Amino acid sequence: MKIFNYTSVILVAVFCLSFIAETKVTHLDKPIFPIEFVNGQNVLPPNIDLTVTKEIPYSELPYSFEILKSVENGDIVGESDVTSTEKPVEKQKLLFNIVGMHKRECKFALRTIAKYEEYSKHISFIKKSSYNDGRVDFYLASSILPVKMRLSFKLPRMTSVGKYPLVFDNGFLMGLTGFINVTEQNNRCLFYSTVYWEGGATGFSNMTLELFSSTLSHMALNTLLKMSN
Repeated sequence: MKIFNYTSVILVAVFCLSFIAETKVTHLDKPIFPIEFVNGQNVLPPNIDLTVTKEIPYSELPYSFEILKSVENGDIVGESDVTSTEKPVEKQKLLFNIVGMHKRECKFALRTIAKYEEYSKHISFIKKSSYNDGRVDFYLASSILPVKMRLSFKLPRMTSVGKYPLVFDNGFLMGLTGFINVTEQNNRCLFYSTVYWEGGATGFSNMTLELFSSTLSHMALNTLLKMSN
């Protein structure tokens, strides 16, 4: 059963990646906070500004007309790109983005989607979830994951349209930075997220990181958009 699930996930992910490769997408080209790489580890600045700013309007999103039309029709579009270097030290770099649209306005959609602490009730591979003092903690476990893992990061509570910065300042992928952009178009709430991470080798191959970051994110966003209607 596990082999079947793993193969199915790879096929779905490859399909999604092949689709997005034919369209225009813009990634972050650097972290949104200044991060140093010292002695094989990322070092974050002591004071990280997680101020919520004005949203990127629909007309300025970094997607082609074709992608946005498919998103309006219910598609979720994401891309994950992982590369690695060996000199002077072994490092990996992850560039990722995803976009999806809710059927209703943000005021309604965020009633559920902003409750990060309840994600374990809705998303099958999130076994535990909590939110305290601006910190999200997820414990992930599933037959489609190579290992059980904990994700710990800072993210303001989404309460309205806006650009919400996030940073992984602890644990796996420490130093990952990005944002979730919440905006409205024709009384429908659109969620666009993009992240940048560069750090020491994770122990996973580039393809594994690409497949699982894209597949799990797609599954999570799809579930949240559907169950919050």
